[in-house]
Amino acid sequence: MIVERIDAAHQRLIDAGLTQLHRISIALIDDGYLRTYADSSIGVNPLRHHERRLCTAPSLQQLADSGQPRVVEDYQQAYPHHSKANAWLQREQIRSSYTVPLYLFDEFIGFVFFNSATAGYFSPERIEAIQPELVLIERLVQQERVIYQRISALCDVAEKLCEIRDMQTSLHCQRLKNITRVIANHMVQFEEMSDRIVYYTIKFSPLHDIGKVGVADNILQKPGPLSSDEYREVKRHVEYGLNVFIGSLSAQERRHEVTALIEQLIGLHHEQLNGQGYPVGLTAEQIPIPVRMVTVADIFDALTSDRPYKPAWSIAEAIAQMYQMAEQDRIDGRCVDALAIHYQQQLQDFRQLA
Repeated sequence: MIVERIDAAHQRLIDAGLTQLHRISIALIDDGYLRTYADSSIGVNPLRHHERRLCTAPSLQQLADSGQPRVVEDYQQAYPHHSKANAWLQREQIRSSYTVPLYLFDEFIGFVFFNSATAGYFSPERIEAIQPELVLIERLVQQERVIYQRISALCDVAEKLCEIRDMQTSLHCQRLKNITRVIANHMVQFEEMSDRIVYYTIKFSPLHDIGKVGVADNILQKPGPLSSDEYREVKRHVEYGLNVFIGSLSAQERRHEVTALIEQLIGLHHEQLNGQGYPVGLTAEQIPIPVRMVTVADIFDALTSDRPYKPAWSIAEAIAQMYQMAEQDRIDGRCVDALAIHYQQQLQDFRQLA
């Protein structure tokens, strides 16, 4: 596991005399968002579940473009303005940093941050002492990223297949990541999830319906109600999806922690908290939080989009319907709360017009 190996590297540096090295953190880029991924903190509370569009962070964007590391001698003097990250720096009294951009095959993939509560801590001598562990961390992240990109390629193929078959389904895949991001950023306030699990859930949420490539168009595009036989065939998309996903992976990729998560997203996204879902009929405590989030994101986008069997609902109508589903113990109401909060202004405008 990457976290345990970063913890070990952190401890080796402390044992080597860098006793004021309070934090090593990795943030990775995806879809333009820089998000916390793994962290080892000693003596400070970690910054968790933080994301920001790289283009809105000029100093980090400059580092990514230049490929050069950066030393900040004193954050309080260099970055007095208040972003979430800077507010955390001040709260935890982090004063100095050594930041290194990370690349894979000349492609920028993120940063590794070394932080200390001591101003001016990262002298040339200490930076030199960090280098052996930095090389190991870079290799570790690159190895993780290679596997990640292989699985990402499957996600890209799935989206392209959807686009060829049905542009609306392809757009659904794109929207689903954004909706899942909204829900995830809310749910981390209530549920313990690692940065990596949140990162993976957002990225791979579109794979939940990959099995629909095995369902006939005349069923998926049917404008009216499905027959019992047609509905049974639609439900098999879960089985098809698992077969496609697992069958496309190497032995190494199957051992990666993201594989188990994606299997859950594909296999369980039609389960309901009350045990009335399919294919297994799991109950609330058996349904992982990432699955609950993607389930709600999927339903919300389905309700608010045009489908062959219905026109798009308004956001207010969709959220009202989903709160009814939550009251019936079918979906997690906290995920619906996330959408209601995010779309609060539009809901207020709707009520004023009603």
